[in-house]
Amino acid sequence: MLKAKNVFRIFLFFILIPVIANAQSNSERALMKGGWTGGLAGILGWDNFQEDLGDAGISDIDGFRFVLDSRNGKIVEKNVAFGFDIQWDERNRTITPTDNPSNQSNYQKRRLYFIGLWFRYYLLSGSSNWVLFPDISAGYGNYKNVVEFKDDIAADTKSISSADGIAYNLGIGVAHFLSPTVSFDVTVRWQGGKLTGEAENTDGTKKELTLKLS
Repeated sequence: MLKAKNVFRIFLFFILIPVIANAQSNSERALMKGGWTGGLAGILGWDNFQEDLGDAGISDIDGFRFVLDSRNGKIVEKNVAFGFDIQWDERNRTITPTDNPSNQSNYQKRRLYFIGLWFRYYLLSGSSNWVLFPDISAGYGNYKNVVEFKDDIAADTKSISSADGIAYNLGIGVAHFLSPTVSFDVTVRWQGGKLTGEAENTDGTKKELTLKLS
């Protein structure tokens, strides 16, 4: 027959082993080598306001903006993530002068996308589930802007601008690991780069275009 002391020891054994096994924080378990990380963020917003556009006068602006940002990668070493950064930023809107006897309107569709390699390093602090991180990505950026001009008096015209080249992102943020598989991140990022291409005017003439991202 087991003595009370032995029963108590066995009880402690089965209680303490799971506690010890789970002593690591969520962040430590999440950021072990071999794991995967991925995230998705975005914006969907509508514009409806008036703006003074100089020579064009006060105009009504109506449209929407769509932003999608996804960073996905593998934990290649403890606390180190490496993978891909994909971004899509699109704005479609109609610009209509408030004083508009010829029923003039401009429709603008502007798009910027980016795809590149992404690196992030998590700065662990003890067993805290709050983790600071810097990240960086570099790759290919592509820009296109189309403006269609409509007028009851003059013929409809269009201008097209396009450019591409190398772009990059620098960021810093903080993550709170709610579990080993889920974290809530807040990131501040700065985008830079230089895209080159050409702009075609409404009369068909073309000129070189240089676009600096910032």
